[in-house]
Amino acid sequence: MKFIEKISETKCYLKQYIDNYYGQPLIVLGAGVGAVGIISYLLEKGITEFHVCVDDVYWQDGQRVQGYVVESISQVLSEASKPYDIIVAFSTFDKRSLEPYKMKYPDSINNVEFYDIISHFWVEPQIYSVDRKFYESNDSLLTKIYDNLADELSRKVLVSFVEQRISGEFSYSDGVLSPIDERYYDTSLFNMHHNAVLIDCGAYDGEDTKEFFARFAGDTFSFVVEPDKENVKKISENLADYSNRTLIINSAVCDKKGMVSFSDGGGEGSGINENGSTKVSALTIDDLYKEYPDKFDNRDILIKMDIEGTELKALYGAKKVIEKFTPILSICLYHKPEDIIDIPIYLMNLQLGYKFYMRRYDKGFRELILYAIPNKDGE
Repeated sequence: MKFIEKISETKCYLKQYIDNYYGQPLIVLGAGVGAVGIISYLLEKGITEFHVCVDDVYWQDGQRVQGYVVESISQVLSEASKPYDIIVAFSTFDKRSLEPYKMKYPDSINNVEFYDIISHFWVEPQIYSVDRKFYESNDSLLTKIYDNLADELSRKVLVSFVEQRISGEFSYSDGVLSPIDERYYDTSLFNMHHNAVLIDCGAYDGEDTKEFFARFAGDTFSFVVEPDKENVKKISENLADYSNRTLIINSAVCDKKGMVSFSDGGGEGSGINENGSTKVSALTIDDLYKEYPDKFDNRDILIKMDIEGTELKALYGAKKVIEKFTPILSICLYHKPEDIIDIPIYLMNLQLGYKFYMRRYDKGFRELILYAIPNKDGE
């Protein structure tokens, strides 16, 4: 059966709403990065008449977003002559939070549009669904991926993620999420016994290395690789008690050595970006092996990658290590739409006997991870 035949969704719900907008009173609820993206999209579509609101407890006088004054939602609803449609601009929204306003101002709220569209507005303002045509055009590859996943949950995860990415409907995450504290190191899938080594690509603040040490016993060690200087400061402080078990490297991970453009700022989203204002050195995982072979030989190895869309290039730069050691791989698949195809296909085509699993750890677009687990017993 073709993969695309398992996918029922055809359109992005929020895009459909905006394309069919006919001038009803409108509120953008939220004042953060999601609101910036949604307001930009509305303006792009020629929709300029709307309120930007926050819950009363978060309202502050003088706040603006994209030139719009941020208002208290109760103030706007109290003056409503017609019911408002509300576009929610933050992913932590709870529908129950609007109930007090509905009770206080009956008939003031019409539709509430809340979809998984806003979690990637930090990349650039856009409606970040993925058109069904993209998946249709890659159906043969997706079918190969689906057929080669090792368990039923992985197959459900893949289907749910694609359905949600097309439509933005949060309910597709129901029943397929794994506990967030299992992210990267899902012990339902693997364990490590032989003096484990982590290559932590995109270490952010070092907490993932700490979690690695907490989970796996023995003479463990971590390469802590992070390109953002502000993040490296956090890592150095956070891992001060582990200095004999870590090597902190201020570098990006890519497919070759050199200097790359980079967007920094001390956040989780720092990464290689051709329009970035900063230059940073890049290394490959194969380079790490050449320089520190004693940290690889006769050890269990785990490569974790959460590097803002550079995962595939970094895997290219780890090809010799992967072929020689068949390390456990924990790779993010959600930063770019094509990652869900290109990364699994690349690893499957290496034909190294891996078992492949997909897990989701967040109800939104983020935290979709591919695990490649070596089949050491020949099962």
